[in-house]
Formats: sequence, structure tokens, C-alpha cells
Amino acid sequence: MPLLGIAITWSALNQQLLKLEKELGTPLFYRSRTDWHPTPAGEIYLNAAKIRNHL
Repeated sequence: MPLLGIAITWSALNQQLLKLEKELGTPLFYRSRTDWHPTPAGEIYLNAAKIRNHL
């Protein structure tokens, strides 16, 4: 199923995030079966991405 109007599945998104987390050496999200929310490092990463998108 598309995610937020983007042609990517949850599984594919998760795989890309796991790859990014491995590269960065830290988890970006706390994951459970019913919820995902950012870790402190994830908050920093998300804020930086938002700022970058506004430039």
C-alpha cells in the first residue's frame, strides 16, 4: 500500500531506514508493532531534513 501518497511500501521504507540507521550508527526510531516514534537522534535528523526541505 502506498505511504502518504508516495509510491513506497512500509516494508521498503523500513528497509531504507534500517540501512540509514546502520550508516549513522544509531537508531532513528523506536519501533513496535503498533507504533513508531523518533528517538532523540531521530528528532534531530527529522528537524534537519525539514530545514533542508525549506531551503
